[in-house]
Amino acid sequence: MRVPQVHRKNTDDNSMVPMIDVTFNLLVFFVVAGAGVSAEKLLSANLPAEGAIQTEVVVPQSEPWLVRVFLKLSLAPGSGEFTVDMNGTSYTDIELLKEQLKTLAEVDAKNPIVLDVAREVPVGRMVEIYDTCKAAGFTSISFAAKDVPATQ
Repeated sequence: MRVPQVHRKNTDDNSMVPMIDVTFNLLVFFVVAGAGVSAEKLLSANLPAEGAIQTEVVVPQSEPWLVRVFLKLSLAPGSGEFTVDMNGTSYTDIELLKEQLKTLAEVDAKNPIVLDVAREVPVGRMVEIYDTCKAAGFTSISFAAKDVPATQ
């Protein structure tokens, strides 16, 4: 009588071990290989002009020099007269200020206008000056903001 042979399947539960070993070896290889690389630095190279391609560089035209215009709107303390201080020059005559703003806008309308409005100035006066700047042709009009300390 012959004894039947039982075929046993090779059940290897450690099938991940070779893959982990390879991954670890690759990691060690790249760490060691990267440690010896020196950082690239910009080296000066004096190349000969023969055989080189030369092109003419077109220099872009620079923007005209921009002047930031500060308009400080306030009321005179004693009389309550409305005054506008434009970069150090005070104007009580609004028509003269409008002419000056138009002339300044003709030179360069990209000059930024900063309106610094005092608390006591009526809103109507502030809107009048803002509209004057827009009508003159200025494209950048902003308002100055006071830095308010944080309350603790």
